[in-house]
Amino acid sequence: MAEDSHPRQEERLVIHAVASESTQVKPKPIWYYEGGFSQVSFYNPHRDQQNLKRYTKEGVERQIAVKRLKSGSREDFEKEYLMFVKLTPSPSPHLAKLLAAYEIPGGASSSSRPQYCLMFERPIAT
Repeated sequence: MAEDSHPRQEERLVIHAVASESTQVKPKPIWYYEGGFSQVSFYNPHRDQQNLKRYTKEGVERQIAVKRLKSGSREDFEKEYLMFVKLTPSPSPHLAKLLAAYEIPGGASSSSRPQYCLMFERPIAT
């Protein structure tokens, strides 16, 4: 698999766990939308922290969308991920390009579920 490509459907889903939210300095989203199944937040990538130029059409000039699923189910996350992997190769400017998928582990208590997130290049508004 090439460095810049996403895993294809037949490959096993590999996601990276990131530190708990409580230990992170969280950037403030510039806009967000919450629906029944997820919350989508938009961010401007910080030039000093991310070099997304090779992944996005406009590098750091393009906003990044983070979709946080409300379901703590790994199975639901994998279904959502595979759907977007199938859509990502589309050249349509109206579809978001999947950049990454990651998990935020649950806390120490047994009631704290992991959070699953998908990161996209924000589609061009028309």
